[in-house]
Amino acid sequence: GAGNSSGGGGGGNGSGGGGSGAPKDGSSASSAARRTIPAGLIVERLRAHASDSVYISSFLDAAPLQAMLLDERLRRLLCMRSRVKEVSEASSMCEAVRSLAGAERMSSGGEGMVVFDVCSGKGLGATLLSFLLPRSRVVMLDSNGGMDLSHLRARPNLS
Repeated sequence: GAGNSSGGGGGGNGSGGGGSGAPKDGSSASSAARRTIPAGLIVERLRAHASDSVYISSFLDAAPLQAMLLDERLRRLLCMRSRVKEVSEASSMCEAVRSLAGAERMSSGGEGMVVFDVCSGKGLGATLLSFLLPRSRVVMLDSNGGMDLSHLRARPNLS
């Protein structure tokens, strides 16, 4: 839901496992929300759906996945329960942008482009666009101003 740093755009919540509520170890709920699941488990869970979606399959083979798994701030975007839906939608959006931008703009890394991701939620789509178009500016817009978007600092062309 809104404000959960491990949630996803539009309704992802939680870290993909376990119950809700205060953590049993006495740490704050905020630190519990910031925990991530291991990279290998994220990949395993996505691979289980690769045959269901060409977008999941292509994401598993794409360079941004490895970069996101190595950076805990970005890995949190892949810890949401709705990760399969979110990755499918984000990858689909990237394919649409790739098609609209054309080969010349894509080969320049999107130089001079400004891309707006409207209703961006936590920003998985915008994050993938920031990898796809590293020389562009990707701007996220969402009505929920209370979300933890600290992961944006991991991508220099994302705001």
